[in-house]
Amino acid sequence: MKKIISYLYHLNSLKNFKEKILFKYKIIDRYTISRKKIFKNSYQTKINLKIIKELIKKNISTYNSRLLLKYCNLTKKNKLKVADWGGGCGNYGIYLSKKNKIIDYVIYEKAKLVNIMNRNDCIKNYFALRRIKFKNSQKIKNFNKFDLLIAFGALSYVKNIYKFLKKNSMPKYIGISRLPLITNSVSEPILIDRFAGFHHEKFNSKKKLIDYLRLNYQILYFKEDAKGLRESKKKIFNYEVKSFNIFLKKKPN
Repeated sequence: MKKIISYLYHLNSLKNFKEKILFKYKIIDRYTISRKKIFKNSYQTKINLKIIKELIKKNISTYNSRLLLKYCNLTKKNKLKVADWGGGCGNYGIYLSKKNKIIDYVIYEKAKLVNIMNRNDCIKNYFALRRIKFKNSQKIKNFNKFDLLIAFGALSYVKNIYKFLKKNSMPKYIGISRLPLITNSVSEPILIDRFAGFHHEKFNSKKKLIDYLRLNYQILYFKEDAKGLRESKKKIFNYEVKSFNIFLKKKPN
């Protein structure tokens, strides 16, 4: 009976499990190249209040907490105004509030998630006490009022990373984590990822990005994150892909 219950409990995950096996052994291709320069994904389309409450309870990993504190310490400021691009349900902000590291913390996310966060008084008050707010990522123009922008695993879902990192719209410091970059080509394809939904993702060239960053930023930290990519993402078609953690300081005008 326990086996039957266990099977039923995991039934909803069966489709994802099958996909993992098929992708792992190259029986079907996980990625296709998009010929249309559009960005859509199915992340958070099924988000609801119950899921959010469970996600809020989760702690960030030891690895991410160390990297986050490293980025904060590199600013040489005790407390920060932080913009968190693609920060989900606020777990990074909660962690930094416990460490007494923030003055203000704004998470920029999809409208559906933001609406749920801001319409539920209990959740809104919980984050307000920690000086954390949620805003629609589609409405941001610049991040100049912040000390630090962080983007953990989120920048590959930005259509044009060069436009996003435009110097005059950025704060003094930028901390990036788990950014997949192509290491053997200057091509920058938009790929459709079929895993657990339907996602457009931009894969940028490491060489082109470094050349761009050097024009306007001091690169204080640029290191491969060996565990930042699933195995199925490390080679896509003829592209060799690696994940990188990056910390930038804006050059003075």
